[in-house]
Amino acid sequence: MHRPASLARRLRVRVALLQGTVVAVAVAVHLALAWGPMVEADRDLGRLTDAVAESLTFDDDGVPRIVPSERLRELGAGARTLRFAVYDTTTGIAVEGSSPELMAALPRNARLKSLRYAEFEAPGPDGRLMPGALTRMPTPGGEYMLAAVGMQRGFVDAVRWIWAELITTLLPLLAALAVGSLLLVPRTVARALKPLDRLSAQARAIAPGARARLDESAAPREMAPLVGAVNTALDRLDQAFEQQRRFTANAAHELRNPLAVLQARVDSLTEREIKAGFQRDVARMTDLVDQLLTMARLQAGQINIESRVDLREIARTVLSDLAPLAIHGGREVALEEPPHPVWVPGDMRVLEGALSNLVLNAIDHSPEGETVEVLVRDRPDKVIEVLDRGPGLPDGVGDEIYEPFWRTEARRRGVGLGLAIVRDAMKLHGGAVAHAARDGGGTIFRLEFSDLGVSAAE
Repeated sequence: MHRPASLARRLRVRVALLQGTVVAVAVAVHLALAWGPMVEADRDLGRLTDAVAESLTFDDDGVPRIVPSERLRELGAGARTLRFAVYDTTTGIAVEGSSPELMAALPRNARLKSLRYAEFEAPGPDGRLMPGALTRMPTPGGEYMLAAVGMQRGFVDAVRWIWAELITTLLPLLAALAVGSLLLVPRTVARALKPLDRLSAQARAIAPGARARLDESAAPREMAPLVGAVNTALDRLDQAFEQQRRFTANAAHELRNPLAVLQARVDSLTEREIKAGFQRDVARMTDLVDQLLTMARLQAGQINIESRVDLREIARTVLSDLAPLAIHGGREVALEEPPHPVWVPGDMRVLEGALSNLVLNAIDHSPEGETVEVLVRDRPDKVIEVLDRGPGLPDGVGDEIYEPFWRTEARRRGVGLGLAIVRDAMKLHGGAVAHAARDGGGTIFRLEFSDLGVSAAE
């Protein structure tokens, strides 16, 4: 199934798209507002200036006169509202051929000698004000001032003007906005999602058997219903889990008394073969009840990991207790350990029980004459390994071996709770149990411990 994209990424993309849309609309509005007043006044007077300059002629006395060239006539034909005037920058006298109406409408500062360029408004043929421009025009007979209104824009003019407006005015602003967005939008989105990160951290910190809940007061209003629903679901799970744990514990306790009575009656039997068979059955039932009680305690989180324990001491105690059983069955046990203590925070009784289950399994599965090895290591990680030379696990078997009541087809003895107890014990200690095939045959079980701030040797 396709995994949904990151929420933060989607927010960043959508904010960027929204910003882009807003900027595009703002640019379009700006260009429209700026284009309106300039639609009849060419910002670049180059074409008209060149056309008028080439139309300016001088008689023998040096008196200028405008004789429209073909290019000037074309410009006039393309813009019926076009009016222009040329006057001397020194005297302010209009050149023959200039529009007298335009000369009369020029602003007062139009004849200033220092004027280089200016924009103004003058009445058009219909009486409405039209935008115009003043610019200096160099000619062979000297420099003159050109005034023009009513110029018509073509498509190319429009494109040139828009491009010039973007480059000179809008591009720096857009660049600054883009850089600001790249810097601020990811940080803004990250800050907005911080409550979600905190809630995720709270959820990860909820340990098995803990009564902790997500902090609804720290959740944003939009997430409060989800957080409340998660807490309600956790409450229901806790209730169901507690009911199951109580049932398991109560059932195991209730079975202990009948088993004790049955054991006493079996011990009183005189027929040796019958007595031995009953004793094996009662021992198996007692082992099942004890393991059920152990699982109930582990599932309830009833352990103490505040104290430090030495993994070497745990391994020594377990092998000391189980060595007679191994020797009686024709097997041997061996311990390999570092010369210094290997400290971990943990519950000595629970860890001894977990290691005992692994060693018992190894003894039970190893052929006669083989050695069950227990290795305690502290580098690079703190681990206890149990190695046997048994038949190994079937191909394709994975973590399901740690489920309650799982057993191989080849072995129907045992109650199938030992590895489940090992898994739960290691989880409560912040560690894990793993297994692998051993070179040359057999299986390796590995108890992996978390440092939790405790040094390897102290």
